[in-house]
Order: sequence, then C-alpha cells, then structure tokens
Amino acid sequence: MVDSKKPAVFTASGQLMSIINTVSVNLNVKGLILPCVFYVTPTLSAGTDIILGIDLLQQFKCIIDLSKGTVDFYDGLVSVGLQRRRNTADLCATMPYDYVLPANTEIILSLNVPSCLSDTTYIAEPCRKAINGSVIAARALVEPVNGKVNCRIANTSSKPISLRRKTVIATLHDATDYNIIDYDSVESENPAASDMFVHIDIDNADQVTLNDCLEKIGIDLSKSRLTDAERLQLSRLIVKYADIFASDISQLQQTNAYSHKIDTGDAPPTAGAHA
Repeated sequence: MVDSKKPAVFTASGQLMSIINTVSVNLNVKGLILPCVFYVTPTLSAGTDIILGIDLLQQFKCIIDLSKGTVDFYDGLVSVGLQRRRNTADLCATMPYDYVLPANTEIILSLNVPSCLSDTTYIAEPCRKAINGSVIAARALVEPVNGKVNCRIANTSSKPISLRRKTVIATLHDATDYNIIDYDSVESENPAASDMFVHIDIDNADQVTLNDCLEKIGIDLSKSRLTDAERLQLSRLIVKYADIFASDISQLQQTNAYSHKIDTGDAPPTAGAHA
C-alpha cells in the first residue's frame, strides 16, 4: 500500500523509494536562487546527498549538454559544469600521519593527495562527514605538488582532537567547474592605495611625507600614544601596504563560519585604551 499523502518516488530502475518527509530549500546556483521542495529518504546510497529529479530540471528549463559537460538553467541564464565521474577516493586530501590537534588551535598541514592530481587547480572543500564537527578546514584553491596540498585546519573545541592517519580532511573539486575570475584580470576603476605612492621612497621617507600619504587614505596617527620612532615605523608600514589596511570600520568584513575563543583562565576581564 502506498500512503496517498506522500508522493510516489521511483528510482531509475523502477523501485519505489521510501519518503519520510519533505523540505523546502533555496538552491544557490552561481547567484541564481531556485526555490525547491525536496523529498527526504533514508535509502540514498552512501556518498549521495541529493538527487535532482526530472521534474526539477523541467521546472527550471534545464538543458544538459554532454558534449560541453554543462547544465544550463533557464535556457542558458546560468551554466554549471557536470561532475566528472571519478572514484571519490581519488579526490580526497588525507592526513599523512597521526596528529593531536590542540584545543583552540589553528595550523597549516601538508596533506596527502594522489600523485595523479597535478598540473590542475582544485578547490579544497572541508569534508564535514569524515572529521569531527569541531574541526574546521578552510575552503581554498590548491595546486597539488608531489602528492601534497597545504590545508588550514582549526580545532574550535576546548579539548585536543586526535586525527588519525588517512583521515579525510577535504575533498578536491576541479576549479574549472566554478566561475572563478583571476584578481589580476579584473580592471579596477580605483588603483590600489599602495600604487598611489610608488614614487615615494617609503623606507626612507620622513614623518611629514608619510603624514601626507596617510591623509590620502584616511588614517590619522596624530592622537596615538606611540613614540616618534614607533609612529614613523608604523607609518612606513601602513603606507607600504596601504591597500590591505582599513581606513574605516565599514571596510572590515565579518564571518559567522568560525568563533574564536581566548582562554583567560581565572583572570577577570579588563578594559583600557589602546594606541
């Protein structure tokens, strides 16, 4: 008997799938938001998180082009690459040895990848299923060299975490399947702040010259509690790397992906002015 209140969903082989719930999800396909309703089933094969059915492909006017290896949404409004069929184990970055990651610690580790992954840029995605939920791996562009990639990982818990050899830390995805634009290839209407001062010998500039530069980028050190020597040193540093310093709090970005904890023990909180 089939519950009339639940949809009848069949596999490609004609088998009836068990449906336990429905969920509404907004798919983000390269900035295009697609509202969808998915059926939840406990019978998906291992490693499969989601299946896009024919009804969804029809709803969003999808065109699958096997010759180009792409799927177009809304008649080409957005195009994404098809996943290349490959052994999942061949696309993993794993621990090269046993390691205990201390509490509240962030490190960069050199992870093992198959030696066949070379001469290609990949996006390393954190493998949340394979590692402890308190371990966060950074999403990054990587280029394997001699079977190794560097990955930044953090233990956000208050206890050490043991990572066993061959633990999967990240999965690798061909970067050509993503809409990535080289930073240097994008022409900016406003040149980087550091380019404004290429005519100045910053390492030997005096404080008066540096103050004029700081004024142009909106930074004022006149009220700081630094000594003259410290102010000169800091001014040279800011002007030299002016394009990466924020002159206003609105230029500072935020993230909710990671919470930083500082263990102060039994010391009470303090407050005071800082230069």
